[in-house]
Formats: sequence, structure tokens, C-alpha cells
Amino acid sequence: DQYALKELKKPVIVDESILKEYAGTYEISPSFTITVTHEPDGLHIQATRQPKVNIYPETNSKFYLKIVEGRIEFERNAANQVERLVLHQNGALMPGKKVK
Repeated sequence: DQYALKELKKPVIVDESILKEYAGTYEISPSFTITVTHEPDGLHIQATRQPKVNIYPETNSKFYLKIVEGRIEFERNAANQVERLVLHQNGALMPGKKVK
């Protein structure tokens, strides 16, 4: 199963300073946001009306979920500030601008 394969990947270690930069609220639409929190055990996301879940790094900017098929990719602007995330789920790409 695809989740078991992900478990076999060599863990990627992302510097804490980078993880902290990803924390914030990202607006996918006016009624749907994803809140990213940095906690001692890594990054967590919580979408509107959904439980908080861990996300796991594939690279410094790409993370995956284990409980559902999905990926989160963080994107930076020309000034190297985290500007948005893109949720990859069910074949759709859902960008969300960092609003706080």
C-alpha cells in the first residue's frame, strides 16, 4: 500500500527555522483555510472543519499526509518569504495565500 511505502522512505530532516517560517494561516477560499502550526514533533495542519493532523517532509518545502492521500507544498516569493501553500489532493491543486 502506498502509505507503507512512504514509511520506508528515509526521513528528511528540515531545519527548525524553516519549519517555523511555514506556520500561519493560508486561505484556499474565503470559507476554507489551512492553519499550519509548528510544534515540538513537527508541522501540523488543520483545515476548516477538519481535525489537526501531522504532515511529514519529503523535501524542505514539500510535505505529505499519512491519513489521507495528499501533499502540501510551500512556495516563496522573490524576497524568499513564504507566500503560499499548494494543497495537492484528489488530482486537484488548491493554492492558498498566506494571510497571517
